[in-house]
Amino acid sequence: MMLHRSKNGYLLLISILIIGAIASVITASLILLGNSSELTAYSVDESFRARNAAEACADYALLALHNDPTYTGNVTISAFTTNVTCSIYPIGGSGNWNRTLCTEAQVGSTVSRLEILIDTLLPQIEVSSWQEVPEISLCG
Repeated sequence: MMLHRSKNGYLLLISILIIGAIASVITASLILLGNSSELTAYSVDESFRARNAAEACADYALLALHNDPTYTGNVTISAFTTNVTCSIYPIGGSGNWNRTLCTEAQVGSTVSRLEILIDTLLPQIEVSSWQEVPEISLCG
């Protein structure tokens, strides 16, 4: 009779250990999933900020070109916020027609590059293409 109770105790102990191990694995998985989600959200935020900085830099260069068609670019701006830099590549073309403008912004380790084709500057800026690219090929 004593032997029978002892086996039930071991069975209960092993069951508790198995359930505890399964609960530990589930908890560890949830913690890792939470960390992964946080890193993904951070990367998306950096990408969004880099794209916005590249566009702000492009807007700055377009305004400078509109005000002075001899503006050449080839500058780096770091006045947006901390950890953000933006470069305006040398602007291609001359005069009022067929100009190329390229910008690159970096936020942390994320980089956004824009290539912009400008049909005319005056009396109104007309852009024929504005696209984000993996590498700058039209400028400088």
